[in-house]
Amino acid sequence: MLYFQRVAGYDRPTAFFSAMPGGLSEMILVGGALGGDARVISLVHSSRLLLVVLSLPFAFQLLAGYEPAARPAAGPGLGDIPADDLAVLAACGLAGFLGARALRLPAAAVVGPMVLSAGVHLAGWTAARPPVELVAAAQVVVGSAVGCRFAGVALALIGRTVVLAGGSTFILVAVAVGFALAMNRATGLPVPALVLAYAPGGLAEMSLIALALSLDAAFVATHHLLRVFLIVVLAPTFFRARARGGT
Repeated sequence: MLYFQRVAGYDRPTAFFSAMPGGLSEMILVGGALGGDARVISLVHSSRLLLVVLSLPFAFQLLAGYEPAARPAAGPGLGDIPADDLAVLAACGLAGFLGARALRLPAAAVVGPMVLSAGVHLAGWTAARPPVELVAAAQVVVGSAVGCRFAGVALALIGRTVVLAGGSTFILVAVAVGFALAMNRATGLPVPALVLAYAPGGLAEMSLIALALSLDAAFVATHHLLRVFLIVVLAPTFFRARARGGT
């Protein structure tokens, strides 16, 4: 927040909600309602997601020694999954989404199917993984959705916002890596999974990157689900408390 105020020159509401790493749609709506510039908040968060999605996979490959040829496939082929398992996965996707949307949960398209799928897998009803073709299609859709947020915006504003978002993203990623290394020392959990769990990217994007890198996608998704939930619930309350306190 201080970075956006002192370096970017944003007003306090815009700086605060631009700095919150999560709940993109919610931060745009709440930030605009509380006096922030919704367009700037949207561009900052879209730029953050774009930068994280573009940089992390290459960073893992270049710095952490990941070799694409050494990674197993993200999942079985579509024709290799029995029809009953496909039906269970499809039902989890549809029912989970509809249920999460009815409950107004954040990221309903991801959260609902994930929770329902976790339940049926824990119950032993299926052990199937999503087919690799659908994982690839999901990556294409998510990447396209992030890029589409820049449609109709002046290039000058995009350029300045991307540069400023690059600085804030560097700060967030540095903190994430620091906490990942500390948690690795404390628990022995693998650093790559911890970095993805703490990275300032979206729930769907980081989960898909975890799948692509053959890391524990459930571990990563659970962390991001909790992050998004806490930020969506607590950020507006914290901002109002700061505003009342004059800080």
